[in-house]
Parts: sequence; C-alpha cells; structure tokens
Amino acid sequence: MLYKACGRFRVAPAVAFADVVYSKPPYEHPAVNSNGVWQVPHQGKLKITFSIEMGMEAAMRGMEDAPFADVLASHFDLMRLRPSFRKVIPMFAQWRSMSGMALEQLVFLDALSKDFCLTYPQIDILSRDKAMFNDVISRLLHCLVGGQTARYLVLMLTPSIGEFVWNLRN
Repeated sequence: MLYKACGRFRVAPAVAFADVVYSKPPYEHPAVNSNGVWQVPHQGKLKITFSIEMGMEAAMRGMEDAPFADVLASHFDLMRLRPSFRKVIPMFAQWRSMSGMALEQLVFLDALSKDFCLTYPQIDILSRDKAMFNDVISRLLHCLVGGQTARYLVLMLTPSIGEFVWNLRN
C-alpha cells in the first residue's frame, strides 16, 4: 500500500522511505511483478519513516494564488482514493450485507466519506437503501466527483422537497 502511494504521488520509494531499519539487512526496495503486485519481504522487521510530502508539494505547486475552494478541491482529489472497478463490487456487496444494521452502515458511510472520492453511479447504488437514503446523501455529497452536474444528479434522487432541503442543510 505504501509503494502504491509512492506511485500515485510520483515519489521514488528511496525518497519516501527514510530512517530504514531492517532486521535482515540490507533492505532493498521491492520490484513489481508482471501482475502489478509488489514483492515485499514476508520475514523480518522493518521500521521506517514514510513521507509523501514532496509529492504533495509538487502536485500543489502553482496554486499559491488560487482560490481556497480550488486548493481544497485539489487536495481532496489528491488525497482521497477512487475505488477501482474490482474493489467497488465487493464494497457494494458489503453494503448490501449490512442492510438493516443502521449503526454499521453509518460507520461504513463515515469511512467512505473520509477516504474516497465517489461517482454519481456509486452514490446512486448506495442510496437505493431507502432507510439510509438521507444519510447516504448527506454524508457522501462532499465526496462526489463530477462537479455541479454530478451534484445536481445526486440531489435529484431525493424523493421529496423536504428531504431535498434536509440534505442541503446537512
């Protein structure tokens, strides 16, 4: 996961990993196999300091005079993950398996809202649980990618004016 983060931020592992202490020296950064999997060691203890600060600085360069809303949007796009197609299917299966368990679903929504960018179709599928509809919209609306058009489409899913206003306020 840390090596994938290095790739996403375009930071070399040698730069991102500092203070490397490995119980079976010397530590060499692993390579990616033909399936795209990092071949990390399965034995020994590794102690590191991991920092992607240089990658974040490079990505945000040139935004010094930009409006704060644009800086914040860039930061969220950079830091939040977009679940791949292979990961979305199990995510929806997990959501469906929690149907009727309101507390678990709220925790799930809170986790999604902090770490992921979601698309309109993804929020549409999550909002099909009518008991959780308002919670899905109010907790995930800020994670939506696609600008005002996607926001409009998500809000149009709302079945009544009262729920529409409630979702806008929350």
